[in-house]
Amino acid sequence: MTIKEILDKTDTLKPNQYSAADKMDWLSDLDGRVLQEVILQHERDGDVPELPRYTDQTEELLAEDTYCDLYVYYLMAQIDFYNAEYIRYNNSSAAFNQAYSDYARNYHRKHKPIVGYWKNL
Repeated sequence: MTIKEILDKTDTLKPNQYSAADKMDWLSDLDGRVLQEVILQHERDGDVPELPRYTDQTEELLAEDTYCDLYVYYLMAQIDFYNAEYIRYNNSSAAFNQAYSDYARNYHRKHKPIVGYWKNL
């Protein structure tokens, strides 16, 4: 799913005053976390992906489309946090945490872990 699709969906569900650049920075941070906490723990073919710094709304995010709500909930939580709407933030964070956990568990089931990964930390 592209960044633009996530931004449009988020802005429809939770209208806000934050710029697309701000939200792309938040998405970059989240995909950096996904890369380090989930993807790099598993064997893969090809090069190691770089930490994302999104600047173009046509770029694809790391998680497959099935888990696009992960990004929407994250942006909603960030919006609530920076608006100092802490009760809403707690609800958005809970939704994000569940979506992130679902994504991570699914990724772990489908990909072979790197042997000894946890020993090297």
